[in-house]
Amino acid sequence: MSTPGQASKARSRTTVIVAAAAVLAAALVVLLIATQASPGAVRSDAQNGPSQSASSSAAPSAASSAATPPPAPPGTAAPAVAVPAPVAASVTKNAAAYVGTTATALATVNPPDKAQLSALATGSAYDSLMAKASEFKANGWHLAGKPKVVSTKVVRYEPGAEPPTVTLNVCVDSSAVSVLTSAGATVQKGSARDRSLNVMTLVQSATRTWLVSQVTFPDNPDC
Repeated sequence: MSTPGQASKARSRTTVIVAAAAVLAAALVVLLIATQASPGAVRSDAQNGPSQSASSSAAPSAASSAATPPPAPPGTAAPAVAVPAPVAASVTKNAAAYVGTTATALATVNPPDKAQLSALATGSAYDSLMAKASEFKANGWHLAGKPKVVSTKVVRYEPGAEPPTVTLNVCVDSSAVSVLTSAGATVQKGSARDRSLNVMTLVQSATRTWLVSQVTFPDNPDC
């Protein structure tokens, strides 16, 4: 039979064993929770990783796009070729001479001097002038007064064309020019409205002379 002292010692050992078991159980629970939580944390990082990577890779792409200038719109005109001063002076002089020679040729019922005209005009400009001279002769008409070149401007220069070509805007004032019959009757009288923009195309001949090859008029010929 155990003594009271022995019983007390037995209860103390039992208490210690129970407490140790409780501590061990608690430690196992904590370890289990930590183990279960760890894979979840890893999966969460793995899921977030690609998203963060995509975001970081998208940022440089956007920055690169912002830094890259937009492409030039299609159909953008090429820079104009500078016109050498001697060319500009020559075409301006010959265009004005063409205007004056045309008026002189139509100021008489006699046929125009073809050699003189061919030194200034070619192509459709020459043909048009000859046709106008024939019309005037058939009707007995002639011009009275002289047209005036108000201004000229080179708007296009194509030195590489065959032949080299220049387009010139020529403002011509014909307000002082009238069309008369051989008897002096007025067929058409010049007015302040007879001022128009002539678009002249000049080509360079084999002798390097600039000849008027075509004369047209814009939709709005006012100048």
